[in-house]
Amino acid sequence: MRQISIVGLRGSGKTCYIYAMSKTMMRGINSISINPIDDNLYNQLREGWRKIKTERKWPENSDRVTKCEFTCFVQLRPVMDFCWDDYKGGSLTGLDTISAKEREEFYNSLSISDGIIFCVPADTIIEALEGDDDAQDDINMLNRFILQYASKNSLKGIPITVAITKSDLLDKEELSIAFQVVKKTLNNLFAKGTNVSALLVPISLGSNLKGLPGGEITGTINMDPKAGNIHLPVLFNLYFMLLEQIGEFSNNLKSLRSQLSNVNSTINMGTNMSALKRWWEGIDVDYLQKNKAEIEKSIEQKETELKGIRTDLEKIKSEFGSECEYYDNGDNKQF
Repeated sequence: MRQISIVGLRGSGKTCYIYAMSKTMMRGINSISINPIDDNLYNQLREGWRKIKTERKWPENSDRVTKCEFTCFVQLRPVMDFCWDDYKGGSLTGLDTISAKEREEFYNSLSISDGIIFCVPADTIIEALEGDDDAQDDINMLNRFILQYASKNSLKGIPITVAITKSDLLDKEELSIAFQVVKKTLNNLFAKGTNVSALLVPISLGSNLKGLPGGEITGTINMDPKAGNIHLPVLFNLYFMLLEQIGEFSNNLKSLRSQLSNVNSTINMGTNMSALKRWWEGIDVDYLQKNKAEIEKSIEQKETELKGIRTDLEKIKSEFGSECEYYDNGDNKQF
């Protein structure tokens, strides 16, 4: 099971995002969907979203680590099990004040992550641009976290998503500026030579949404499941998992084809020998023919599976539009 960790500043909307992401992805997008493994989790997530959508109340700030386990499906085929860890907001901004034990547990848990999602709230970016030192310090804390994490773990091959939450608070020009702020502040994720694969994406649950934790929601909540890019952080992690699978299948096929070539060579050599010579050399042509058929069947099965994975990958790639930016080793790339 893959572990995806979601971390961010207090009040960045991580809990709301999990509720919205779960609702959106359980419904499914482009035949891609997720399903909570546990019935209690399903009910918890459904109730969380109901309070937002129907009762129009924001959840309280999370004060604990929330663990959610899902199975991801593409065209009704299970392709990935993943565990989603939501770390309490103070885990980052409180790194100087929490106990050494808590800090160690936080980093140890993240060290086994297969993907990390950083949530940077738009209102914090706005405050930082207006000269609020505390807001700027909060954003800088994310960069400090990256450096501390990188001192113990390699970020190579781990998809990193930087989600600008509450992006509905920004107009198009302000969002462009927010992208520049994030890339400048978290430059280690977007610089050349760092071998980091990072997605920068705006996230929102609707438009003009406001209100305090535990308070009333004002504004409009999205009706379209794809609106607000809610699904993209999960798909970014799925994209990299499928790339890994393609690499593994390609290597497996290369090995099988090498085996097939060796078996064919031995069969050809054996058929040109006398029966006594084959006996003396220990070459059983009938056995080798059966082995050849088994290898050819395995190759055919692997090629069919690989074709399916490539099709799944194309489906996922088609979901990433112009609103997000993808960087690989500092280069801005297309999916």
